[in-house]
Amino acid sequence: MTPNLYRAGIALAAAALALFASPHLAAQTPPNPYQLADGWAKLPDGRAWGNVGAVDVDRDGNVWVFDRCGANRCTDSKLDPILKFDPSGKLVRSFGAGMFVFPHGMATDKEGNLYVTDAEGATGKGHMVYKFSPEGKILLSRSEEHTSELQSH
Repeated sequence: MTPNLYRAGIALAAAALALFASPHLAAQTPPNPYQLADGWAKLPDGRAWGNVGAVDVDRDGNVWVFDRCGANRCTDSKLDPILKFDPSGKLVRSFGAGMFVFPHGMATDKEGNLYVTDAEGATGKGHMVYKFSPEGKILLSRSEEHTSELQSH
């Protein structure tokens, strides 16, 4: 058998298997347990969602959102990019206005502290990692320029 004929036979067998298996695999896919909760989070009047860099749920079931200030970045914005919602979607707290350029990553720890990262730099800010208390107080910060130490505030 020539190599081209062999490859054609393999391709034909793979295509037949895919056609046969597709309906059977789809039938075995479990139902999606999640439902869209459009409008769940209640933003303040006049505030719109921007691109969201990160979302995390803390130990108490609160949802933290790191929003890009109603747009795709926060460079000149006066909006708070860090938003905390209770499980019902009510805004509990927001902070961080004027601190970020491009909100990117976020995580909470077992004490409820919040770690956030700014992925870009401009106008004397950005390229930072912050640790906030659950109330929004800066506990630690680290910039790309200060790679050898964490600075306490």
